[in-house]
Amino acid sequence: MGNLIFRGASRLDAFSVYPFQTWLLCYALGSTTDTP
Repeated sequence: MGNLIFRGASRLDAFSVYPFQTWLLCYALGSTTDTP
């Protein structure tokens, strides 16, 4: 049971962290370069 909860939590974490990292990367690239 605990393993199932851990798997669900890690999956949820991956889904919440990935978009944030992508946004952060896009924001960093956009702030370092001028507007095209």
